[in-house]
Amino acid sequence: MLKQLTSAVTALALVTLGVGAFGGVAAAQTPAGVVTSADIAPTETPENYTSWHQGASAAGSYASTTSGLLVTGKSQIIKGETALPAVADVLSYAQSSTIVSTGDPVWHQIGFGLSNGTWTTLRALSGQEAGNWITSQPLNGLPKGGAAPLETLLNGLHGDLSYLSGGFYVDTDKRATVQSYSVNGVTTSFALPSIADPAPATVRVGADQIRPDETEYLGWHDGAAAGGSYVTTEAGLTVTGKVQVLNGEENSSTQVAQFVTGLGIEATGDVWFQVPVFYGAASEFTTLRATPEMAAAGTWVTSRAVPGFAAGSQAQIDDFALALGQHRVIGYGFLVDSGKTATVASFTANGTRTLFTPFVPRTDLPGAGVGQGSEVPPPAPESTEEITPGGTLPLSAPAGIFEPGELVAVSLQLTATSEAPATEDVSASDAAGTGATQALGAAGAASDPIPLGEFTADAVTGAVAAEAALPADLAAGAYRVLYQGANSYYWAPAALSVSDDSDPGTGEPGTENPEAEGPETGGPETPGTQTPSGQAKPAVQVLAQTGGESPLLPAALAAGALLLGAALVLRRRGVSGA
Repeated sequence: MLKQLTSAVTALALVTLGVGAFGGVAAAQTPAGVVTSADIAPTETPENYTSWHQGASAAGSYASTTSGLLVTGKSQIIKGETALPAVADVLSYAQSSTIVSTGDPVWHQIGFGLSNGTWTTLRALSGQEAGNWITSQPLNGLPKGGAAPLETLLNGLHGDLSYLSGGFYVDTDKRATVQSYSVNGVTTSFALPSIADPAPATVRVGADQIRPDETEYLGWHDGAAAGGSYVTTEAGLTVTGKVQVLNGEENSSTQVAQFVTGLGIEATGDVWFQVPVFYGAASEFTTLRATPEMAAAGTWVTSRAVPGFAAGSQAQIDDFALALGQHRVIGYGFLVDSGKTATVASFTANGTRTLFTPFVPRTDLPGAGVGQGSEVPPPAPESTEEITPGGTLPLSAPAGIFEPGELVAVSLQLTATSEAPATEDVSASDAAGTGATQALGAAGAASDPIPLGEFTADAVTGAVAAEAALPADLAAGAYRVLYQGANSYYWAPAALSVSDDSDPGTGEPGTENPEAEGPETGGPETPGTQTPSGQAKPAVQVLAQTGGESPLLPAALAAGALLLGAALVLRRRGVSGA
């Protein structure tokens, strides 16, 4: 097979490198990622030669597991190089080959071809690389099947490489699990990581969202449709069998041995995991089942016959993965058998935790409740914070008030304003702009709410943590923040205050409007200004408000000076005429 590929693979070689790139094993090995059975082509072609593929014509089987690639012979799992070194560097390339495996013996497999038509595959048992290697074709005076050290086999070879590959071989009737393979400083891992997501996404499903049959496969449904029942209770979904509660998906996973490590269930009563699978070129079907206790031990049952196993057979998940070959998981769920009853609070699979309990918002926190918060007075504030129009406002609502993942509308509710009613007298401190406020009623919502946006509650806890932009034209006054969900609300504990100084409608920051009212102190009247009671304002009051000069003050001072000067002149005249 390799000889036939020589010319085709030569065309795939992208570049020829010198000794520098292949002159020895790299000091630090670079991870090349995890390769799964779905990444390994089942047959060898010129197009896939430089990718991982099965090179043996009498192919064995292989499957990905959390321990590594489970391989039964006869199998050659190899990958061709796209950048070809000089012939002299094949020795260092082969010497860099390392295998980590368990089970039956695994062989190194280094294949190469030369431009003069020579080709071979060199093999040595893992752990015996320093000894003899076997050549699959006549090489350097040795016959087909001859054995010698690498140096002897490769000494004095001439010409250019037409292809080069590295990998491993498991012989007929052997079984091994390969964790990793390294060559030329690059390590490829074949061990699937277990799924242990500490914070999966959370959704909630009620009995009314589970379809009664499999007319439509995708989504939650009863795959048995055998007359069982299910109902939502405070404890979860109470199921009386026979019922198969399944969430159908197009392709949940191509690695069933890894997929089942992410399953979890909170339940009381007799319940089984269910994992439906398509496998093979004809998309044959089976369902793998296990109780939680069986799954913890890696033991599963197949509902239908699969290669090597009759219907109802029990085996380790790795063995089922090997029997299924290329496959895809098409959903997940649980089974409650005939005559059994179970209550399922939650089911976790594929990075999602599905809750079957109804959501009950917390109401034990101050400011939290069920219904519309705008219809309920906010609790007394625990503190008061100054905010600035156009700035940002940190948002924070505790866990448990809102359902995970739901949209929460946040708004400002005006509870007090800095403007006094026109029918009341204003105290000296109020008129001077000291920030005294008028309460607008116990319910607090005396004006339309100011929306700050919608924010998504945390997918696990339901807490809200975000920032909102404050309107640039936010008026002076006192505010409270209201978080409103679909069925619950939360009043933030702090009161928020916008002072007159920061109100964009009052002019320069830190100054009062020249037309604002101030305290009465008596003195000459200022034309056109009135006190709250309708009396004329004294000019000194305006001076006190603005901090600037009154236009009457220079005239008053000049008039006083003239009167004083006239009095002095008259006094002198009176004295001289006496």
